[in-house]
Amino acid sequence: MSNGRVLCLGHAVRRFSLGSGSMRRTTDRLHVGLRLWLTAVLVMSPAIGLSAGTAAREVLSQQAAADTARLHQVEAVLAVDVHRTAGTTSGEPVWVAASWTSPAGLPVQGRVPASAGDDAGDRIMIWTTATGERRHAPLSPSDVALQSAAIGTVTALGVVVTAVLAHLGGVALLDRSRARRWAAGWAAVEPSWRKQLLR
Repeated sequence: MSNGRVLCLGHAVRRFSLGSGSMRRTTDRLHVGLRLWLTAVLVMSPAIGLSAGTAAREVLSQQAAADTARLHQVEAVLAVDVHRTAGTTSGEPVWVAASWTSPAGLPVQGRVPASAGDDAGDRIMIWTTATGERRHAPLSPSDVALQSAAIGTVTALGVVVTAVLAHLGGVALLDRSRARRWAAGWAAVEPSWRKQLLR
């Protein structure tokens, strides 16, 4: 690396860590503090996201295990042929009437999601409670992994965005404070300077 690049890098580091100018004010030190705080948050954001994702994975895994333990899979018999209706897209389930027997042995009727092209009398597997009420299937391991990863990513991005916005807001307040002090100082010396210029 050439000496010129080293000097430029050193100058950039000094400006970032110490602020510019030889007469640094309190607002300059606060500005540096905001920079250091932002840097620390940005460095820690992946770890924060990982922690959030890990915690979410544990909670979702426990929920999936609990749902699997309390729910039951039963066969539902379709009551009608399944045709795609207007407004539905390919691959989207079509809700149709069906009947099934609850784990307790009671007949139950309701609507279940089926695929276009299924015929009356076809059997599909659904999840129900002990009394036969239909429920969503428990989360699979891949669902748990996907949702926990999404939660971790969103958390990390949220931390970054919040930190950047807070930093920008703090810098704006410091700049406003500097502007007010500069205006007050100029108002104090400007009359005497004007008198000297008019002599």
